[in-house]
Amino acid sequence: MAGHISFVYNQWIISCFGYYYKQDISLLHDNSCIWFDTNTLNTTTIVSSSSSSSSSSWPSSRKYSNIVLIDKNQYILYGGENEKEEILSDVWKLYVNDTFKMRWERVNSASDRIKRSGHASTLLSQENIILYYGGQQEKQEETDPIYLNLSNMAWIQPNHHHLTRIARHDVVDEEESNKLNGGIIAAIIIGILVIFGLFIAFLVWKK
Repeated sequence: MAGHISFVYNQWIISCFGYYYKQDISLLHDNSCIWFDTNTLNTTTIVSSSSSSSSSSWPSSRKYSNIVLIDKNQYILYGGENEKEEILSDVWKLYVNDTFKMRWERVNSASDRIKRSGHASTLLSQENIILYYGGQQEKQEETDPIYLNLSNMAWIQPNHHHLTRIARHDVVDEEESNKLNGGIIAAIIIGILVIFGLFIAFLVWKK
């Protein structure tokens, strides 16, 4: 298996989607989830039909997608690439209610505007948003960060003005850092001169 997502639930490592090769070297995409028990080293495979879900309530097969833990036993799945090598934009919420109990819920289509595959992510819990960065968009490398607001499940894309303010903030910080370094150096030099002066005064007093 490759190109899959993995996340943790209690003692289980759950790996979903991705692809694998058969003996005849044909590429097969998968939309199942494999539960690996780290205690017994046993595996259990969960698929759409076995979860009593229709295909509309279970994500389609994909690779290079991304999943984030947003709350206890709640996860957000975003993007990836399907069998036709099309970049996906759908967003899903996963509830793991108990062992082998997975419930997928398609998020409002208002979130389905931005395509991304092979991306990384991190949860900014204080702001209640997910930061996504890197990956591909329409077969081109994408470096601009995007944010998913978990309060209303809407995308936030920083504009150039926002990026300029961030860059300017970094410049100011660097300038302040340089000023601070210069002040420290000046204080050290003054301290050395004072010590040297006291030493000279001591030698003169001894004479």
